Amino acid sequence: MPEQTKESIENKSDNLQSLIEKNIKWSQANYELSKKINHKLMWLLISGYLKWALILIPLILGLIYLPPLLKDLFSQYQGLLDSTGTMKAGLGDVSSLNSDQLQNLLKAIVK
Repeated sequence: MPEQTKESIENKSDNLQSLIEKNIKWSQANYELSKKINHKLMWLLISGYLKWALILIPLILGLIYLPPLLKDLFSQYQGLLDSTGTMKAGLGDVSSLNSDQLQNLLKAIVK
C-alpha cells in the first residue's frame, strides 16, 4: 500500500470537515421543520378535543337538566289531559245521543 501523503490526508480532512458541516446544516433544517410540524400537530390535537367538548358538554348538560324540566312539562300536560277527560265524562257517551241532541251540540260548539 502506498503511503498517504500529507496533502491527501489534509484533503480528506477538509472533505470530511465540509461533509460534517453540511450534515449539521441539514440536521438544523430538519430540527426546525420537525418543530413546526409538532406545533401544528399539537394545535390539531387541541382543536380535536375542543370539537368533542362542544359536542359532549351540551349533551351531558341536557341529560342533567332536561329530565326535571320534562317532568314539569309532563305534569302540566297531564293536568290538561285530566281536565279534558272530566269534560268528556260530563258529556257522557256520545253514541247514546239521538240526532237532535247531536245537532244541538254541534250548533253549541260552532257558536
